[in-house]
Amino acid sequence: MSIDNIKLKVCPRITDTSVTDKGEIRLVWTEVPGAEKYAVTRSERVDGDYERLAWAKKTDYTDRNIKENVTYWYRIIAVKTLENKKASKKKSPVAAQVSSSIPAPASLKAKAKGAKIYLSWKGPEGVSSFTVYRRNDNFDQLLPVSTVNGSCFTDENIAQGQIYHYSVQSLRGSEQGKFSSEISCVSLDSGEIILSRAGAFRKIYLQTRIVAGADGYIFERSENGEDFTEIARTDSDVSFRCTDKAPRMFTCYYYRVRAYKNVCGKTLVSKPSAAVKLKSK
Repeated sequence: MSIDNIKLKVCPRITDTSVTDKGEIRLVWTEVPGAEKYAVTRSERVDGDYERLAWAKKTDYTDRNIKENVTYWYRIIAVKTLENKKASKKKSPVAAQVSSSIPAPASLKAKAKGAKIYLSWKGPEGVSSFTVYRRNDNFDQLLPVSTVNGSCFTDENIAQGQIYHYSVQSLRGSEQGKFSSEISCVSLDSGEIILSRAGAFRKIYLQTRIVAGADGYIFERSENGEDFTEIARTDSDVSFRCTDKAPRMFTCYYYRVRAYKNVCGKTLVSKPSAAVKLKSK
């Protein structure tokens, strides 16, 4: 396969919206590597049908065909034509809203615990109802999962190891408000040492079970069962095993493992597994 036939990997993200002095709406979005052009689409509802306004070669567009006192929603679609003449397309996961008077929720936070993800945020003054939207890395579009009263939500319909992305929208009656910034979270199991043995010359052999969605594993060692330090970090595509050379012979050491996953430029580390105790030879 040639490089010209590789599909687009990244979604365009609308980074700025503004109303000009002439009452026009200007949009700016992130560049998608390999994209040949961008379709600018618009709707008067976040979940409505999006009409294509124009094709753009650059990463900005000014919408001049607008009406006063109307809230518009925009999505950008990056397009690349493949060698087989089919199109590779990536759509903005979050629709950009312009002209709404209802402020967005602030300080959106997400925390995974077990097989659940807990969301919390600060609602703007006078707003008590919110719609929680979610997408994952296998489906680019942000979709509503629940409408709640209050400033928290627990998502129980998740798969461990899958990255989820959330945004929360303010509501005032039937009027839709602005979206919060997007936040990402993943529920990651802790792992478990399923093989451990002491070999000759102070060598300790360890193996962890596979954790769904993990990018790798961090092996840790302690002399007292409390103060653990990292001794190795593996890639899940390479090895689930670790060979440690203990500092001293005929000494008891404790070992444990953590799974980790890279999420949006950050490394998420799971809770540690139960520790195993071995005596070096």
